[in-house]
Amino acid sequence: MKVSYDLAEDRNAKLVILSSLYSSLASIAQEIRGTTERLTIWSSGLILVVDGWIITGNIKLDVNRRGVISVAIVLFGLIAVFIIRTMEIRYRGVAYVTRRINEIQMAHQVGAYLDGEALYPLEWRSYGTKQWKEPIFRVAYISLSIVTVFGSIAIWIL
Repeated sequence: MKVSYDLAEDRNAKLVILSSLYSSLASIAQEIRGTTERLTIWSSGLILVVDGWIITGNIKLDVNRRGVISVAIVLFGLIAVFIIRTMEIRYRGVAYVTRRINEIQMAHQVGAYLDGEALYPLEWRSYGTKQWKEPIFRVAYISLSIVTVFGSIAIWIL
């Protein structure tokens, strides 16, 4: 059965579609955040486990093997960062559409839902723009960078 709407005339159909789309986008945004968090934890953990195994296992490594392991740690860290960057780009697309729906819903407009105030904080108007800095991505970049650098250096000095 094919259902069609004349969206130019049917305001209720638009609202139903926007509501459904908004719920889906919120779920996708949460999944991207969760995936980024898990990838950061697992990647950092794997680097630290490899370092810990080598250091506490009293494994004697010559210069060549230390170099290979250090390069492997750096490459692994970079791959994780590039994957997170891809997740951030996808997230920004979801956030952009979400913000557009919020604009249609007048969620940031003072007095639209509540007397004298906006439903959403006014700073949320930048959600999905370049000015919006989603914390999970900053935490991921900083954490992975520190663990990768520490992991590479630890092979040489410990």
